[in-house]
Amino acid sequence: MRKHFLDTGIRPRPVSWSKHGIREWHPHAVWNIYTDLDNQLTGRKLHNGSSIFFDNGAFVEVSFNPAMERLDAPLSLSPDARPLEPGRYAWNEYQVWYQSDESRMVSGSIRAIGGGLWSGTQKTVSATVTFRPTYRFRVTLGLNRTSADLGGVDGSFVSAVWTSRLNYSFTTNMFLDSLLQYDEGRHRLNANVRFNLIHHPLSDLFVVYNEQQYRDRPDLVAGRSVIVKFTQMIQF
Repeated sequence: MRKHFLDTGIRPRPVSWSKHGIREWHPHAVWNIYTDLDNQLTGRKLHNGSSIFFDNGAFVEVSFNPAMERLDAPLSLSPDARPLEPGRYAWNEYQVWYQSDESRMVSGSIRAIGGGLWSGTQKTVSATVTFRPTYRFRVTLGLNRTSADLGGVDGSFVSAVWTSRLNYSFTTNMFLDSLLQYDEGRHRLNANVRFNLIHHPLSDLFVVYNEQQYRDRPDLVAGRSVIVKFTQMIQF
């Protein structure tokens, strides 16, 4: 596979906007085009956005994002929908994204996506709320919900994924991060806990615990793993 990309934009700071609390305007384009080794197009994601950054650290962005994917094998997007047949699919997405000031004790973001999705249409909302009572501790709760109508015989589905993230910094070189996700459609629970110790500059000790459960299948044994990774930078 080959990837061809373009990432460009400008960042003007109109002085006349400062009295309205606006720091910067950022129109930009991030295009990714994928081909096989015979230079046949296999996919593209063309993000065209315009962002406004405020003096308080918040920002808002609107974007138009054409996409295309070539399927060489059937693809299942949901247990409630028929797998998509091989072929070329193209659609246009429209997105609005707002992020509040992350330096506050309580902050949040919301993202809304509409337009096409594969062979049909979608309405997607993603929202998070972050609580940071101290500089050491942060917890984030989020929901990503998609209502999709793939049209015709392909059917429709609703997907909702709940997310919880927790971060704690014991010191400037020792951290604990956890991620908990629950997929309502598949009744699947994923958990990841990672301990990171920077014992020397550019040298780490990671201890990671992963678990996956299907809440509607008590007969299945949960998937569990513990991973230990040690790195040591050697200078010479």
